[in-house]
Amino acid sequence: MFKHITLLLDGHDTRATYRETKAKMYSYKLKKSGLRTQVCIDINHMVLFVSKSASCKGNNDGTMLVEMGLANKIHEMDCHISTLLEREDSLDVRNFCFPIRKKPGQDLDEHEAIFNTQFGGFRSMIEATFGDLGRTFNKFNNKNPIRTTSKKEVNMMLRLCFLLMNVRNMSNALNLEVQPHHMAWTEDGFDYPRKQAVLVQSQVATVQNRLESGAELLRLQEEFLGMDLSDEDDMI
Repeated sequence: MFKHITLLLDGHDTRATYRETKAKMYSYKLKKSGLRTQVCIDINHMVLFVSKSASCKGNNDGTMLVEMGLANKIHEMDCHISTLLEREDSLDVRNFCFPIRKKPGQDLDEHEAIFNTQFGGFRSMIEATFGDLGRTFNKFNNKNPIRTTSKKEVNMMLRLCFLLMNVRNMSNALNLEVQPHHMAWTEDGFDYPRKQAVLVQSQVATVQNRLESGAELLRLQEEFLGMDLSDEDDMI
């Protein structure tokens, strides 16, 4: 499954309205209010981990990566450059390429253009994953905002969506036999089965209901008091 160890990390902006102001939630990508979440995928389009969701304006990708403690997720086996430089005198840090953020209005030089041609496709991979998310789940197609009072709620929904996409992608990659109930979550109106019965809300009596009930009770009492009770009636 794992062709190599390349991982892709990018921020996903979700249209959402929260109790914060529009200014604090403003997303330059959406041009509207939103929540930003960092998403990491591998070469197989499998989502490996997802960060917490935060308001877009004050949480750019760099800030969120620091808060995520990304260094703690990197194993020493992933860091090859420093080891190679120590062992090979003929190698220099300039022998290695690394991605940079292109400055607006500034053209790429010859080496940067070659790098962009060879590895530019990786950037589109994670964007394709975000596009798949929007096509598969209407809630995250960013056509309408998600109204919420909790960022954790939106984050949990996003994690669940990526988990279902992982299961689907894994099934397709391994050619697993898919039963009808396995894909029930893709149908409109689907809801997860509940182990506990849903409690039916009892109707709260209004003042009008109480008045009508009291009037009915008074009528029955008057009918009872007006009954003709004879000695021949059986006593209970």
